[in-house]
Amino acid sequence: MNDLNDLLENTKWSDTGLDNRIHKLMHKAKQIEKRDVLTPEDWNEIVVMTYDLSRLALEVMDYAIEQEKRGIGG
Repeated sequence: MNDLNDLLENTKWSDTGLDNRIHKLMHKAKQIEKRDVLTPEDWNEIVVMTYDLSRLALEVMDYAIEQEKRGIGG
């Protein structure tokens, strides 16, 4: 879990909505680490947020790969 927190804390996002979701997810991760009891709604929110973030990450990765193939990136 610490690797996830380190990754999220060191990532800078220009989209404040995305930044807010990441901070919310970090808060949930810290609650889990402290063995706080999360409600079913908390778990549902975690699932939705992580799914959205992973889908966004895959879209960015696909775009970056396509740009690299075209010689546009970097």
